[in-house]
Amino acid sequence: MLKELSEVITSRNIKQLAIEGDHISASLFMDLADRLSLIELNFCHQWVEKLQMIKDTDEVSLIKKAIEISEKKFRKKFYQKLNQALQKNR
Repeated sequence: MLKELSEVITSRNIKQLAIEGDHISASLFMDLADRLSLIELNFCHQWVEKLQMIKDTDEVSLIKKAIEISEKKFRKKFYQKLNQALQKNR
């Protein structure tokens, strides 16, 4: 897999690559550095997590819409199950 990853990165003419330090071993990082000697590798810490905390207006709108849809589906299913249970108890 490391060979294929190196080939993809090289084929895309990438000059710099950030590596999330919490999710890769030092050994794997060194193997990548050896294979990608012409690319600047940056060892970073929690960049992805920090970016995930930042939401733009569109993303917030999509999250709200997803919550709305989920709530509607949940209510519908809940009342169906409740009605079924009440029908059984009559």
